[in-house]
Amino acid sequence: MAKSLKSGTGRIVAGIVLVGAITGLVFVIRSSTEQKSWASSEGTVQERLKSGKSVSVKVEYPLPDGTKQVTTLSENGPARHPGERVTVRYDLRNGRVVSAALATTTRRTG
Repeated sequence: MAKSLKSGTGRIVAGIVLVGAITGLVFVIRSSTEQKSWASSEGTVQERLKSGKSVSVKVEYPLPDGTKQVTTLSENGPARHPGERVTVRYDLRNGRVVSAALATTTRRTG
């Protein structure tokens, strides 16, 4: 059976951890909801880049005005390779991409 928290310091630490966990969860949910409202476009992986343990991909995708955008994005899921088609979500303000991310689903060519 677990001991109850009897020390004041233990209760304070537990409270801080709980507040931190709730704040983190709210941030993740808010970011996810915000990204779902972004525009999306299908692009092509140009290059796969490794730096230490992190991996990113350089992706080319079209914007609504017909111009092509090339952006380096963090890889967040399965490995993507050059030539592979991916969905990019982006936030467009005043005709400029201010933020972009790979969508969680991909379509392979071939």
